[in-house]
Amino acid sequence: MLAAGTLPTTSIPTRVTNVTASLIDNIFSTLCLKKNSILVTDISDHFPIYSRFSFNRGRNNRAQVFDSYSIRFGKNELSLLGSKLAKNSWSLFDNNKDFSCLFESFYGTIKEAILSICKVPPSNRRSKRIIPLNPWMTSGLLKSWRRKNNLWRYYKCATLSTSAIRLCQFKIYRNIYNSLCRKAKSLYYLNNFAACNKDIRKTWKVINSVLKPGSQYSSLPMSLVIGDETVEGELNVQEAFTSFFASIGNNIASTATLSRSKSDFRSYLGPSCVKSMFLEPVTEIEITKIVNGLKDSSSSGPDSIPTKVVKSILPSIVVPLTKLVNLSFKYGVFPDPLKRARIIVLYKGGPRNDPANYRPISV
Repeated sequence: MLAAGTLPTTSIPTRVTNVTASLIDNIFSTLCLKKNSILVTDISDHFPIYSRFSFNRGRNNRAQVFDSYSIRFGKNELSLLGSKLAKNSWSLFDNNKDFSCLFESFYGTIKEAILSICKVPPSNRRSKRIIPLNPWMTSGLLKSWRRKNNLWRYYKCATLSTSAIRLCQFKIYRNIYNSLCRKAKSLYYLNNFAACNKDIRKTWKVINSVLKPGSQYSSLPMSLVIGDETVEGELNVQEAFTSFFASIGNNIASTATLSRSKSDFRSYLGPSCVKSMFLEPVTEIEITKIVNGLKDSSSSGPDSIPTKVVKSILPSIVVPLTKLVNLSFKYGVFPDPLKRARIIVLYKGGPRNDPANYRPISV
């Protein structure tokens, strides 16, 4: 290793037993070492080791990351949001008949109000010491988990005369801890199944969370193979998926065989409608009834506005919303921002670098 120009990063024992301590595991590198550490754990008598190095990394193809924030729709935020929107005069709707301009103003006003009231700055990262390892773990089990790990460290650091006592203490505490974890897990899923009683969809959701954890929404592959070209990089893979799914219809149409039947379309289609369609203008009462009839869902589209928020602020926006719906009927225009969708890809099987093995889902 030294002849190849690499140097060891660890110089203390990495395998410790009751009677021996030896340096077996190591990391050799030619890079500048920033930090090297050994993790004391009860998983194995070979301690995991890790190293941090300093090196210049070139620019990658990841998308630009902006300042992160979250949106909180609590009772106080929704009350303030409704009050602020109620103070808006919506004077632009009085004489302006440009649907696109009116919708941009309406949509932008709501988004601006949400950001000004409901925007929550990014919080400090929570310590791993208070994050449950599993959903059934309580604060008491977390304390027991830390206590168990400390007993293991005490045993590893004990002298030859006290190591047997330390090991016995650790095993007794570990057995009690594992028994409590099994009981907590059983009680957690028992309550979950009781909560979704007579709802088969929720029941299967709980079952799948156990049988296939994390498999519902698969992550994007690191690379895709499209024809003879290999696409790599997160942003390039996203664009490749978009182009592939957008071109499926044209590709199928170009390879489809046209029917040679000489029958006219009028032989299987009924007579055309001679009367044009007419949509009567909607009223504020009708809009209110339709919106209140929607399910109270916390999910949202690309605008990040859940249904429950729309219901809460509806009294403040029902007048301009009714005018927008009537203008859409009158001019036959649908707002462009509402044509967008957030797409996720579900892996179906086969090679993960083949885009044909994924199904797009609009959420």
